[in-house]
Amino acid sequence: MASLPPGGIEARRHDLIRLLPSCDRRVGAELDGADRSGVQAWVSAGRPFVVRSQPRPFASDRIALGLPLPPAAAKRRIALEVDRACVSAVERPPLLDATLHALSAMWCDALATLDRSAKHVGIVLRVYGSIAFQSLTGLPYLHAASDVDLLWTPPDRGVLAAGLAVLAAWERSSGLRADGEILFGASGVSWREWQRGAPRVLVKSIEGPALRDRAELLALLDAGVPEESVA
Repeated sequence: MASLPPGGIEARRHDLIRLLPSCDRRVGAELDGADRSGVQAWVSAGRPFVVRSQPRPFASDRIALGLPLPPAAAKRRIALEVDRACVSAVERPPLLDATLHALSAMWCDALATLDRSAKHVGIVLRVYGSIAFQSLTGLPYLHAASDVDLLWTPPDRGVLAAGLAVLAAWERSSGLRADGEILFGASGVSWREWQRGAPRVLVKSIEGPALRDRAELLALLDAGVPEESVA
């Protein structure tokens, strides 16, 4: 768990935020009935929320968060805003290999294979969505039809192409579905959309979605330093 950096909060979409237990009665006060009590119990239990696109500049006094509830709660997605003063820690989405302990044998074996294949071509896989929240909370999120939500940052064009091939091959061999985003800096593009080859792609960032030229993102990749690498 990462504590807050000096001078404030730094986060991007899909990052996880934990809130101070002392804020449990303040958080979600604008929500109705079961949602309000559920959010407050979530805070008291020390469970994380996820950072979503912000309706206002991230430096403002309020931060927009999301709470994806498990299937037993009808998979509701609760959107809320919290005071920055209530934030106790910011965490990156968990590494795929750090979540395997919380999964059934079927999921564990298939995802361990994917993780090894990704590392072999130089990719570090992180997860968000059902896998992340099941591993972080111990609650049952995964079911037979669940998608695997992945985040990965290619260091160059060669690894980008290799990563796309790894995901496509894994889907064919496992019968499971890999979703998620390729990260270009702090912005993400659906790997499926990228694979279609259109000259412009939908890019999602903490400021919201926008269309950008594929060539512009590749230029950023060419000029950038990889965020993570495989040891």
